[in-house]
Amino acid sequence: MLWTVEGADETTGQERTITLEADTQAQAKRLAADQGLLVAGVHKADPPTADYRGPAMPVAAAPAAVPEYSGLQLGSICLRVIAGVYLAVGIVGFIVNGFSPNADKSAAAVGLAYLIGGAAAACIFFAFGSACQALRDIARNSFR
Repeated sequence: MLWTVEGADETTGQERTITLEADTQAQAKRLAADQGLLVAGVHKADPPTADYRGPAMPVAAAPAAVPEYSGLQLGSICLRVIAGVYLAVGIVGFIVNGFSPNADKSAAAVGLAYLIGGAAAACIFFAFGSACQALRDIARNSFR
């Protein structure tokens, strides 16, 4: 049986507590005295506690690097450039046809058609470019 013996060291006088295995309380007191302890008290030791921790879990591997999806990024840039070109062509077509010195009403209408068509195409291509960028961001965020 385990016993906890409390007392003081014979030589230094410092308080000490030790745990001994003995059959009786008297035997535990005698064993502690043999080890140089001035015994103040002896009582049964608390039973040892079981270690209820489960097996150690493996350390998680470092997260994978987040891909750049450079194809989507390049596609987004190209589509936005095309949108800018269409808008520029529409504006130039409007200026050339609408404000030429010998322009009639039909030329002004053609210029307006250039402007509206260019702006519409620019909006569509810009939206596709933005969609590419959004898809890239969604894919990258799935790694976090």
